[in-house]
Amino acid sequence: MFHVMWSASKMRIWTFICVVLSLSTLCCGYIITTPRRWTAGEDSQVCVTLSKPATQDEIILFEMEEIFHSSMNVLVEQNIVVPQGIQSICQEFALPWTKADFAEFSIFGSLEGQTLNHRRHVKIATNVFKTFIQTDKYFYKPSETVQFRILTLTGPYLQVSMETYKEIWIENPSGTRLEQWINVSNDFGLIHLSFQLSNEPEMGTYIIIVQSLHEKNFEHSFEVNEYVLPRFEVTINCASKVLATTEMIHF
Repeated sequence: MFHVMWSASKMRIWTFICVVLSLSTLCCGYIITTPRRWTAGEDSQVCVTLSKPATQDEIILFEMEEIFHSSMNVLVEQNIVVPQGIQSICQEFALPWTKADFAEFSIFGSLEGQTLNHRRHVKIATNVFKTFIQTDKYFYKPSETVQFRILTLTGPYLQVSMETYKEIWIENPSGTRLEQWINVSNDFGLIHLSFQLSNEPEMGTYIIIVQSLHEKNFEHSFEVNEYVLPRFEVTINCASKVLATTEMIHF
């Protein structure tokens, strides 16, 4: 679905359809389109189409303001230039990450001598980005090998991501990096890595940290400790005498 803005705002719907289909018959007019739904963290287009090639460079201001908790903050603010002699142009804008579900799409300026002051609400979809880190077990002893795998799901349909991981590293309980991997390729969507513990490692909680290309970190922890079998004692107090005819013995 697209928002469409046109110069004769009081026309009926059927007249509006004629304006779109018969734009070349107008002496001066324009259409501005943009998707009804923008996705945070991705690019979207704004297109400007004139009824005839521009007689001079036309410049309009485009703004996108988030609507979040009754407050409005500008997310995008940029000029759209329609060069002289050009009739139609599309420009891409990157929408930054935001928690807002809606934004106000605004166009200001003038086209072909007509003043523009359009405002529309658009929906903002959140681009889901989740990374899962799984170790082969939670508890490790010294000298054991920690094996782990990483899977990332992204997009509104939770597709498996094939993006390269910018950095992966392991920290010991003191916060020291013990091993790291840079620009880890992810050709199959699921990567497997391993880490060898020393004979005398620091005991406690270790953290696996994964940094994506979006500069977002994901963590998973595991424990390293000496495993000692628990000791216990069982004391049985039995009767001093048991008769041969006794059917039940109480301890």
